[in-house]
Amino acid sequence: CLYQFKRMENHQEDSFRKAMGNMHVLYAHECTRTISIQKAAPPSWIDPEKSIPIYYNQSGKVEPRPIKSLILNDTPYIQRGWTQAELLWSSSRAQMLFIPELNLSISGCTTDAELLDGEANNTAQRAEVPVTPEIFKQRTEELVFTHRVDLDPVIRLQAKVFHYKASSALSLSLQQLTASDVETLAAALPHYVVLQSLAVSHLELNEKAAKSLEHALLEVPQLRSISFTDCTKPCPELAMAMAGVLKGRGFLQHLDLTGCCLTTAGMEALAEALKDNSVSLHELVLMDLRDSGDGKALAKGVKSNTSVMMLQIYGTALSLEAIAVLFESQLGTLGFGARYHGAAADGAWRLKDLGTQLTDAVEAVAEGMELTTSLSELDLSHCGLEDPHAQRLAKALKRNQSLIFLDLRSDQPFSEETTRQLKDAWTESRPLDHLLL
Repeated sequence: CLYQFKRMENHQEDSFRKAMGNMHVLYAHECTRTISIQKAAPPSWIDPEKSIPIYYNQSGKVEPRPIKSLILNDTPYIQRGWTQAELLWSSSRAQMLFIPELNLSISGCTTDAELLDGEANNTAQRAEVPVTPEIFKQRTEELVFTHRVDLDPVIRLQAKVFHYKASSALSLSLQQLTASDVETLAAALPHYVVLQSLAVSHLELNEKAAKSLEHALLEVPQLRSISFTDCTKPCPELAMAMAGVLKGRGFLQHLDLTGCCLTTAGMEALAEALKDNSVSLHELVLMDLRDSGDGKALAKGVKSNTSVMMLQIYGTALSLEAIAVLFESQLGTLGFGARYHGAAADGAWRLKDLGTQLTDAVEAVAEGMELTTSLSELDLSHCGLEDPHAQRLAKALKRNQSLIFLDLRSDQPFSEETTRQLKDAWTESRPLDHLLL
């Protein structure tokens, strides 16, 4: 416990100053947790006639003082110098979790399940993004310090924490970013010299922010995995930026754009980037795309790239030609169907059925299964398949020579006859190890 004001002896002041010089460690360490209560208790909760223990300067000691005799500090939390610095130190951790219903932000090395119960984590609020010392110094001009003498120490400590964390962080996870936040993040990313994984959920972009992000990502030398999920509005700019990153940084291995409306133009930009065989992307995840074209251009891009081994493409209408081309590609894993927990329009997290509806494309899928020699895993779960569709796939399965894993799970169980045909096909299909119904 720190010696508080008023410190009467020299050793107390020395101890306090030493602790303050390293206070950032408590907020920035990966194995501590910060709970930030950003709003005071409402006036209705406070009885002004009651007293609380506080240091009283006239008596020179801690003693009970009537609440009504105290002066309220009404400076908003986010505008205070020390609290802003503490939030930034805390947000330098690999993960941040925000709980707006409780007016809390929680940061630390623990999981949602360990922190929360029930519906408390249903919605998310914007997170503080990493801020370069230069930007932070500009911001301090608008912050309020009880003691202005604290300004320079806070600036020095923020720079110290930022450079240490940026130079050592292997992963970074953020959520609820505005276009302005994305530009702030872009300014910080080039300092993350060993960063391998970046994940951002619930973001909005404009053309300027997307360009800044693209240029910044090209300056992160070790980056292997990028995940931008659940965009707040159609964002072809994101797909175009990622296309630029793919072409400029050929060693990116994993790209996830789940829940983003990339539009036809965005999908075509990605497809064009994939045609460059210097792009060594291994895994591409495009779940819940919404209004992003028929997939034909993307399928051709995937087929022309010899590095892409896994494609998950859910929630968009695929043309028969696109499906046929994907089965002709070198893919080892192909997913058309899935369920995942995603954010609904009201911010609540709900189970989404994202299976691409394949009821009119079963023949194309079956022919693809019969012809492919590279595909080892195929996910057709929650794709609207019924008994006649599954029976056609059972016939195709007998002729398939490469599948090891096949997922045919559906909301409605297949009939006993269909199940029997699928199990018989499984028995006759030599390589198949797992069949999920």
